[in-house]
Amino acid sequence: MTKKNKILVFLSYSNKDKKIAADIKQGLERFGLSVFMAHDDIDWSEDWRDTVYKNLQECHVFIALLTENFRQSVMANQEAGFAIAEDKIMASLIADDAIDIRDFGFLEEKQAKRFSAEKANEIYIAILDKINKDDELRDTMQKSLVVVYRKETSPEGVGFIYDLLKKYKVKIDYPLTNGEIIKGTKSKAIYRIEDEKKRTFPDLPTFNALTSGGGFRIIPDEILNKIPYGEPFDSVLSSPLIHNKNEGKVYVVLNNRKHWVNSAPLLREWGRLGQQEEASQDELDKYDDGETFS
Repeated sequence: MTKKNKILVFLSYSNKDKKIAADIKQGLERFGLSVFMAHDDIDWSEDWRDTVYKNLQECHVFIALLTENFRQSVMANQEAGFAIAEDKIMASLIADDAIDIRDFGFLEEKQAKRFSAEKANEIYIAILDKINKDDELRDTMQKSLVVVYRKETSPEGVGFIYDLLKKYKVKIDYPLTNGEIIKGTKSKAIYRIEDEKKRTFPDLPTFNALTSGGGFRIIPDEILNKIPYGEPFDSVLSSPLIHNKNEGKVYVVLNNRKHWVNSAPLLREWGRLGQQEEASQDELDKYDDGETFS
């Protein structure tokens, strides 16, 4: 199971608790960790004992899901004993309110935390905090978090991971490209980047024209607020509409750029069909070319 540039986690649990174990695996992998869970990750054509032993050896972090079922599981207790002997980073999660941590021997010393769905993120962060304290694993974990951050698409997720990276003092470069559409994690406003400045849209038709009705990238408000404002975009509903008979094209001029509108239905949608004015070639040549609107 060795995966390059990944923090490897061994999740130890009783077969009877595999549903909650699967939830924990999914939760931890959201943070870029690679979690071994026997019932998910073993090819049962293999010798499963060899696979378990190999993953115990290779893991960086050992998590014990403590329940009454765990206490009665010979295999789970053997896994825990091996991890303690190998001095793995340990985390004990109590998922059964009825159990007494003192029944789990050496695991009692591993700062056990009571696990619940409501406190899941809090517990996952506590595990990340432990990893971040390890000099050999810190860099790998932080790089994995940066990858997660760059792939995240929800405003809540971007903000959450960004705050976590700030907590770990990870600096993130955030290159912006011309034409990119961005939105903050909490702000409702949507912007387009031009010359490293954010520009606003005056109305929905202009937004749809300049973004092709596509999506946008979510960035933290803290970063968004540092990007200077550029000139707002002119509106496709009121900007000059020009036509040159030699070219046979209709253009709308937005902020000194001419955009070919090659769709009569689009002009009709704007309420501007037939409103174009004739322009000479010299007049057309005054404007830079912009995107085609169709």
